[in-house]
Amino acid sequence: MAGWNADTAAGPLGTGTVTLVEGTSFCISLPNGDIWPDHPHGLFFQDTRILSRWGLFINGQVLEPLTAQTKEPYRAIFASRVSRLDGYADTPLIVERTRELGIGIVEHITVHNHATEPKECLVSLAVDADFADVFEVKEARIQRQWEKSNHADGNTLTMAVTSGAGSSPARASTRSPPTLSWTGRPSGVISPVGS
Repeated sequence: MAGWNADTAAGPLGTGTVTLVEGTSFCISLPNGDIWPDHPHGLFFQDTRILSRWGLFINGQVLEPLTAQTKEPYRAIFASRVSRLDGYADTPLIVERTRELGIGIVEHITVHNHATEPKECLVSLAVDADFADVFEVKEARIQRQWEKSNHADGNTLTMAVTSGAGSSPARASTRSPPTLSWTGRPSGVISPVGS
C-alpha cells in the first residue's frame, strides 16, 4: 500500500492505518491509535504536522490493536488490549480510545477490567511535535533543525519551536482531562467491569 497517493514516493502507511479528516486537519495513526514519528503519520493542520508522537502505554507496554472503527470522517474508536507480562495470551485489560478531530484533537481513554479482581494500572502518554511540512513527512526527509522547548503547566503542555532568527515560535497546546496529568503518570486500581 503506497502512502497518501500513488504518485508519491511516500513510504507505506502500514496495515490497518486509520485516517480522520475535518476541514483542513487530518490525522493518520496506527490501528491501535498511536502516532509515531518514524511513520508517515501525525496530526496535521494546514499541511503542518503539529503532533508527531501520540503513544499510549499501559503498564509500560504498547497496546495490541483489536479493532478500529471510523464512525464519521472526523471520529474513530480504537479497541486494544494490554498484553500480559506472564506470557499468557488472554488479558483482562481492554482499552477503548475515542478520538475526534475538530479544533485540535480530543481523545477519551477508558480502561476496562474484565477480571474478577481489581488490577493496578499505570497509564502513560508520550507526546511530541516536530512541526514538519506534510511533504517532508510523506517523503521521510525531515531535515530542519529546530530550537525546541516544552513547558508543562497544570493540565496544559505547550511545545514551541523556533525555526530561524526573528521568527516567532509555533505553539501546540493540549488540555487533558482533569484526571490526567502531563507531568505525572496516573496510576490506580481498575475495578472489574460490573462492580
